[in-house]
Amino acid sequence: MIKKIITILLSLFLFVSFISAQAHSQICTIDLFSVNENKLAEYLAGKNISPSENIILSFDADKTVIENCLKYLNAKINITFNNLQNIDTTRTPEGHFFIPQTVEICSDGTYTIMSVPDNGFRLVYDPAHPDSIKEGENKGYVQYPNINKALETKNLYDTINLYNVFADIYMDMFPDCYTKKESFDSYMFLLSAK
Repeated sequence: MIKKIITILLSLFLFVSFISAQAHSQICTIDLFSVNENKLAEYLAGKNISPSENIILSFDADKTVIENCLKYLNAKINITFNNLQNIDTTRTPEGHFFIPQTVEICSDGTYTIMSVPDNGFRLVYDPAHPDSIKEGENKGYVQYPNINKALETKNLYDTINLYNVFADIYMDMFPDCYTKKESFDSYMFLLSAK
């Protein structure tokens, strides 16, 4: 019996990214084998992830590639959650408002965590706030991180769903391996308890 081999090309910035346009062309290859096409479609449909131009079929497989992609998605979950946790942080140990972060894939397949360049800030008038600007044309305003809560929440939701899809497929392909699945509701609970 011939095994079907499936490769999923996942755009690293499948979700809206704050990185420059050049990052949108970077691609992460995830090689999956011994997975029936119908089963993959079932996984994606069950997780409300619709196939798009970012998902195509191809050849070859490597357990390490899948593990690296799971690590990347896990890092993206953690960074997105951290951005949401700090959406109202006006002062960090560095003395300024929180600067959001992102995860970028390097050419060698690893990833790096970096601050979002030129993300700016939003001004909110609150002269009683201890971090309000004390003089100048923006006197009384407070600098908050320029983080779109709805977009970051959607990114977190999508990344968790995608991570769980690959975790299911990974554990099906390699029954002797286990990876913990993530829960969007758990992250939302932690944010609401803040």
